[in-house]
Amino acid sequence: MTLLKALMAALLLTQLAQASSRQFDLSDLLPFETEKCAQWCQEIERETGLRYDPCAPAVATFQKDGKELVYILAAHTADDPENPTCPMFGCIKSVVISLKPDCMILEGFDTSEEMQKSVCALTTNPEPHKVLQEPMYGAFLAQKNGIPFMGGEPSDQQILAALQEQGHSSDDMAFFYFLQQAPQVHRENPLTQENIQDCFKHLAKGWASIFGKKNTYAEFQAWCLDKLGSILSLEDMLSATSTTAYPFVSRIQMDAMWVRDKTTLSRLLEAVECHQKVMIMYGSSHFYTQHLVLEKYLGKPTFALYDPQ
Repeated sequence: MTLLKALMAALLLTQLAQASSRQFDLSDLLPFETEKCAQWCQEIERETGLRYDPCAPAVATFQKDGKELVYILAAHTADDPENPTCPMFGCIKSVVISLKPDCMILEGFDTSEEMQKSVCALTTNPEPHKVLQEPMYGAFLAQKNGIPFMGGEPSDQQILAALQEQGHSSDDMAFFYFLQQAPQVHRENPLTQENIQDCFKHLAKGWASIFGKKNTYAEFQAWCLDKLGSILSLEDMLSATSTTAYPFVSRIQMDAMWVRDKTTLSRLLEAVECHQKVMIMYGSSHFYTQHLVLEKYLGKPTFALYDPQ
């Protein structure tokens, strides 16, 4: 079964590579702006009558020419896969069962062979009650149901190169990564003033090969003082990428998201060309920035909020 799944994944990647010669028009891709995203959500509520909750999962379904794309607007979650009350995991399982997708595209990792093997190893037979984030739960269900899956991200090196062209340094990117990843860690294992430096050291090991050096927590604090105007409290660190309080962080986030979205959209549209039924799961802010491009190729979607009943 493991070999069969690996062959299916290899076939998917081959098909996508063959289709990738087509250049998609991504000119309608939107920059992420918190206020405009909130206004857009209000417009969707008026049009559909749904009460959108960014902390709960929603689903957008596109259908055109016999093709079906289901986009799960994920509320970032970390939970026990066996928890029957988790709405995010319930939504993912419901879509996988009802759609039976030909392939799945997941947030948070790229398509390199090394990364694909790593994700497979983590999700083939997870420890009982091991807390998983929603992309890993998606990968777990994909393997369990024999569905090829792949990441929708560019490599870290590609993101870094693009951001350096925008004037950001490797330190800017490294410390932004920490502010971005700290809330994810916190959802699985709560961070405190006592363990935050250990968390930083652990994450810094992972990005050392990308940025060419192993940053220290003291360097991070100095960067905060210089770029953000103050040394951040734990609470401020955990909210820095979800608030407009730090324009410098917001600028890096917008530029990084632009690079990521272009890769994700190209990969997604390639998948739709190759397959009849495709599922993608990304954070709801990505759907906002990508929706005009998707509507140009696939028409207007229908929206639904996940109802565990």
